[in-house]
Amino acid sequence: MLNSYLVSIRYFLISGHPHLMKYAFFCLVFPLFAGCFSRSSSDAEKTYEYWAGTEVPDNIEVINGQYFQSPHFTLEYELYLEFKTTPQWWEQFVQKNNLTHHQQFTVSGYHLSKPEWFSPTDSFSIFSKNNNFDRSLYYFDKSSGRCFVYETVGM
Repeated sequence: MLNSYLVSIRYFLISGHPHLMKYAFFCLVFPLFAGCFSRSSSDAEKTYEYWAGTEVPDNIEVINGQYFQSPHFTLEYELYLEFKTTPQWWEQFVQKNNLTHHQQFTVSGYHLSKPEWFSPTDSFSIFSKNNNFDRSLYYFDKSSGRCFVYETVGM
């Protein structure tokens, strides 16, 4: 695909085509802006799908969600999500994502305005990724199965 793209540009550069500048501008600039559209949703199930990349499975009940993806060509997004699931699902999620459990954790600030419904209490266990570059936080209450997810990538 890229090879044919470069061959066609080279052909037009060599041939002296009368619409060369318009075509070259379109071919060189359009791919840079093709992915530059923002995406947002306050629909809980749509937010889950953006986050997980799949439809909501049967063992998850999505309650609330808010998602914003910036209009840059790199992936930059922030989401808030509330759902119920099983302790088994949560354990697998923690292992798969290599999350670290914290006794206490101070949130340094959110990029978007935090929704009113995003209100984990002291009964929730707090998890995060084990690095200094990711501000994402994951909350889980084992007795109720409720989860709160605040995830930010690139913002």
